[in-house]
Amino acid sequence: MNDAPSESMITRYLLENPWPGGLFLLLTGFVLLMAWQNRGENRLAIASGVSILLGILIFLIASMVVTAGEHAEALIERIVHHAEDGDPDAILELIAPDATLHLESLRQPGRPFEQLESSIRSLESSNRITDNSIGKLRGWTMDPDRAIVHLGCRTTTSGSWGPVPSTWAFQVERTPNGDWHVKRIAFTSLAGRTPSDVLR
Repeated sequence: MNDAPSESMITRYLLENPWPGGLFLLLTGFVLLMAWQNRGENRLAIASGVSILLGILIFLIASMVVTAGEHAEALIERIVHHAEDGDPDAILELIAPDATLHLESLRQPGRPFEQLESSIRSLESSNRITDNSIGKLRGWTMDPDRAIVHLGCRTTTSGSWGPVPSTWAFQVERTPNGDWHVKRIAFTSLAGRTPSDVLR
């Protein structure tokens, strides 16, 4: 799998994952509240109130803001479900008409859309999925309009002997009308091997 992209601490630990910071502040607030009840010091009551309010505020902000990474994760999950259903047309509706296919990394040169479309359309024939499970689905916000998603699956197809692990990377972008679509797809590994080894 490709290295994880960098992401701001505020996005990662406030907007997308408020639990560590929010729970820490709430627990700290309740500890300070118990200490105030035992000691009766007003400063403890004030610190408790501030800590609890900040904890609640973190959860409220996170619930109101959907980041690019979260949009992208939801989009890739939809694509996986369409792939499981053998519905390439539904997948292609979520992919940019100039999207490219890459081997091993999104940084590698891309192959044309026609090759990507051919691979996707094989999901209704030679590569029909009979069973699939998602082992990893993680998005990173690059900026308000772009995200990277890493996906790991164990997939059984009509042509395989059993479940085969594979990993993928996606670049997802917001369109001018506000929708999200996949701009680049990287096939990063199959059964622990790089695509160049598999396709030799």
